[in-house]
Amino acid sequence: MRWPERGSFYTIRTSRGFLARSQVVVQFEFRRGRACPYPSVQRYQQGIRDPSPEGYGPQGEGCPYAQISICTTARPLAQTDDNVGKLRSTLRELGLQDNTIVLYTSDHGEMLGDKGLWQKMTFYEPAAGVPLLFRAPGVTPANSRCAAPVSLVQVAATLLELCGVSAPAGLDGSSFARLLHEPGAENTGAVFVEMRLKTKSPGAMIRQGRFKYCYYVDDLDELFDLDSDPGEMKNLASLPAFRE
Repeated sequence: MRWPERGSFYTIRTSRGFLARSQVVVQFEFRRGRACPYPSVQRYQQGIRDPSPEGYGPQGEGCPYAQISICTTARPLAQTDDNVGKLRSTLRELGLQDNTIVLYTSDHGEMLGDKGLWQKMTFYEPAAGVPLLFRAPGVTPANSRCAAPVSLVQVAATLLELCGVSAPAGLDGSSFARLLHEPGAENTGAVFVEMRLKTKSPGAMIRQGRFKYCYYVDDLDELFDLDSDPGEMKNLASLPAFRE
């Protein structure tokens, strides 16, 4: 693999397909002896963004910029996984594991080449979905998984309820602590997502049950049935049966 020189320019494709130019501002060094080397960043200014899949596989296979992006994503994930383990070990050593809530989440996902798209500025599941892992002693059943969609806006209210603290008036988002007690329960509420609200091309998404509707000011509406189409490949928005 030949890595691009610092300061060189390359064409990028944004999450909605628009072309732009970006500059390589990161240099890497590799740890030897790994089957899949994760680059460590020596100097970081803004990062590698939106490697172009043009001329390569549908997800950027074979593109050096794509490989850089994948590696730079994999490295902090591996580091985070290690550090969560260290945190859990420290809680056990201090005798705090039975009265400490542990929550791991993120502010957004990453397309990482899925559908030939990069970064986060879209409502497809890889970008809009985030990890949400709870360990609440006496609350969450071991190794349980909840499929009901919830929002990060609800996290504060949920933590307050778990700690027995009343939520202040006007707090956005309702608690989903009930789903932690009963992971198999259904969430009948809707989840809202917005992006680029102060730009010329804002978008909004609503997810309720199996359906997800995406609205873009400058693009086609999208409606997906995530039960029958988890890969979001069939847009139902234009079909007469779903217009209402």
